[in-house]
Amino acid sequence: MKCVLRDTLLDRDDSVFDYGCGHGDDIRHLQGLGFNCDGWDPVHRPDVPRRPADAVNLGYVLNVIEDLQERAETLRDAWQLCRKVLVVAARISVGDGGEFGAEYGDGVLTRLGTFQKLYTQAKLREYLQGVLETEPAPNGFSSRSRCLHRSTLLGVARPTCWPCLPRRHCL
Repeated sequence: MKCVLRDTLLDRDDSVFDYGCGHGDDIRHLQGLGFNCDGWDPVHRPDVPRRPADAVNLGYVLNVIEDLQERAETLRDAWQLCRKVLVVAARISVGDGGEFGAEYGDGVLTRLGTFQKLYTQAKLREYLQGVLETEPAPNGFSSRSRCLHRSTLLGVARPTCWPCLPRRHCL
C-alpha cells in the first residue's frame, strides 16, 4: 500500500478493505491518513465482516496460502469485494528460491517452517489473469515505483474504471 499511496493512486474519498490484514498496521495507517478503511484476517480479525470497497488490498496474502484451491478462492473473494481496483502484492522469486528453504508444493518452506509461494511479475500477472479471467492493468505498477525490488505489485481494475487508470499512473 505504501507505493499506492506514494503514487497517489487512491483518492481520499475511496474506501479501502485490507483482505488478510494481519494485525491491522495498514488499516491504522490508512485511517490515520483519513481513509475509510477496514480489514479482515482469518487469524487476527476473523469476526470482521468482509465488505465491498473501492480498493481492496491483497498484500502478501496469496504467497502464504499453500493450498491451490484456497489461494484461487481467496483471490476471487477479494475480486468480488472490489468496486474499482484490486491491489495485489506478493513476494518475488530471487534465484531458485533456495535461500528460503526446501521446496514444498508449488512453493518453499522457510527456515521457520512457513510456506511461501514466490512469483515473478510475469507469473503473478499470468495467475491473476487465469483465475480472474480478466487482464491485469497494463505494465503492472508505474515504472517510477521503487517498490518492485522487494515485491511484485499488480493491480486489476474493474472494466468500468479503465478510463481513469492511465491518467493516474496506475496499476
